[in-house]
Amino acid sequence: EIVRGDERSQDDAPGAGAAIDCAWVRLDGEVDARALFDAFCGSSAETFWLDSSDTDQARFSVLGGFPGATTMTVSYRVAEGRTTVTGHDGTVRHVDADIFTFLKDQQRVVRVAGEDLLPFEFRPGFIGYFGYELRAVTEGMTVSRHSRLPDARFLLTDRYVVVDHRDGQVYLLFASGPGLGTRAEGRAWLESAARTVEDVRQAEPRDNGALPAARSGHVSFRDGKAAYLSKILKCQDYLTSGESYELCLTNTARIAGEFDDSATYDRLRSASPVPYGAFLRNPEFSVLSASPERFMTISGDRRVLVSPIKGTRRRGASEAEDTALRRELAADEKELAENLMIVDLMRNDLSRVSEIGSVRPVELFGVHAFSAVHQMVSTIESKLREEVAAVDCIRTAFPPGSMTGAPKLRSMEILAALEEEPRGVYSGVLGWVSLDGRADLSVVIRTLVVERNAATFGVGGAITLLSDPEAEYAETLVKAAAPKAAFDGLD
Repeated sequence: EIVRGDERSQDDAPGAGAAIDCAWVRLDGEVDARALFDAFCGSSAETFWLDSSDTDQARFSVLGGFPGATTMTVSYRVAEGRTTVTGHDGTVRHVDADIFTFLKDQQRVVRVAGEDLLPFEFRPGFIGYFGYELRAVTEGMTVSRHSRLPDARFLLTDRYVVVDHRDGQVYLLFASGPGLGTRAEGRAWLESAARTVEDVRQAEPRDNGALPAARSGHVSFRDGKAAYLSKILKCQDYLTSGESYELCLTNTARIAGEFDDSATYDRLRSASPVPYGAFLRNPEFSVLSASPERFMTISGDRRVLVSPIKGTRRRGASEAEDTALRRELAADEKELAENLMIVDLMRNDLSRVSEIGSVRPVELFGVHAFSAVHQMVSTIESKLREEVAAVDCIRTAFPPGSMTGAPKLRSMEILAALEEEPRGVYSGVLGWVSLDGRADLSVVIRTLVVERNAATFGVGGAITLLSDPEAEYAETLVKAAAPKAAFDGLD
C-alpha cells in the first residue's frame, strides 16, 4: 500500500516566504535498511545513515545524501571562528558566525501536509556532528590543541528515507523551498524512489556473511596502561584537593591501515547493535558510530529528554553471570554516585533554558542491557521556554556532562591538561537538527573515525575518589571491544 501526504495548497500559511514544504509517501512492507542504504546511497561521496540497529530500543532509521540530491554542507573550525558553507554547485561562502548561531539562523517553518499521520519526530534539516572542541564556543574556553578534522560538519539535503522498524514501513520525504529542490523535482523523486524501494523489497536478501577483510595493523593507545594509571592517580589528586568531584578521563586508540568504511561499519553494527548507530561519510573521512547513549531529543512540542550514561559492566557469558553483573552494577555505590553527579549537572543545564518546574527525572539509575555491555542510564525531561530555540538548548548543555565531569568547566580544564591532545569528533554529539527546531542527538562514544590510512576511536571513564585505577583501566578495555571488533583479528 502507498499512502501520500495531502497535496492541498498551503500558500497562505504563516511564514510562507521562507517556509519549506515537505511532501511524503509511505510504503507498507518491511525492507532491510542496509539494502536500502546500498540502493540509495552506495555510490555517494557525501551521505548519512542514522541507524537504529537495536530495533528493540529504537524504532526509526534515517538515510540521506543521495546522488542527484540538492545539498548544502556546513563546517566549522574553532581555530578559524567562522562557518563555511558549500552549495550544491560547489560555491563556497564564509559566514562570520559560530556553528550554533548559523544553525539557529536557518530555522524556519516546515509545512508538512498530513503531518498527524507521521509517527516520527524527524523533519528535514541538518545531519552531522558537533565535535568536543566546540567547548571553546559553548563555555568560552581557550583551546590550544585543535583537531585535524572540522569541529562541526553537517549536511542539508532535500530528500530522505525513514525506515520504521517496528511497523515494517518506509517513508520517503522531499523538502522543497529556497535552497532546496522544487515541487516538480519532489514529485518525480518520490515516484522513482518508491520504485527503488519496491525493487529492494523484491530482491534477494543481502548476504552479510563475507565482508571484505580490513588490511590493518594492531590497535595502539596514546596512553599505555602505565601512563593511563598514572593519569587516573593525577585525577584523584585533583579530586582530593577539591577542584572537581568527577573527571571523565579518556584515551585514544589508533589503527593504521586501509579501510572500506562501509564494510567496517557492517562489522561494527553486527558486533554491537545499538539504538544510536550512525554512518556519516564525506570525501575526507567517515564517522562510524555504535553509540548507546542519547544526548538530547527535542520534540515539536518543545519537550526535551536527556539520558546520560554513567556505569558499565560487561555482558556475562551465561544467563546467570549476566544477571549477576547487572545486579552488581545496580548496587555499586561508586557507579550510583557517578551517575547522580552527571544527572545533577544536566538538570542544572536544562534549568537554564526550561520552564520553571518542568525539569524532572523520568528514570534514575536504570540498568539497560545492550549487545556488548550493561549501562546505568538516567533520563531527565523538561519543556523549553518559548523564547529558547532548540539550538540554544543544545548549546547550553554541550559538551555532554557524561563526557566531562563536574563541575563542567574546571573539569574540562583539568582534562585538557592531562590528555594533551584534542578529542575531535569523540565526546561530541551526533544526529539531526531539523529546520523547524526539533533535534535528536547521540553522544559520540564507541565510534570510529576512518581517514585515508588510519582509524581512531576514543575510550574513557569517570574517575572519582572511589575509583580503583586497575578497574577503571579494565573498563576502558570493555568499552573498546565494540570498535575493535570492526577489524578482523582484533576482537
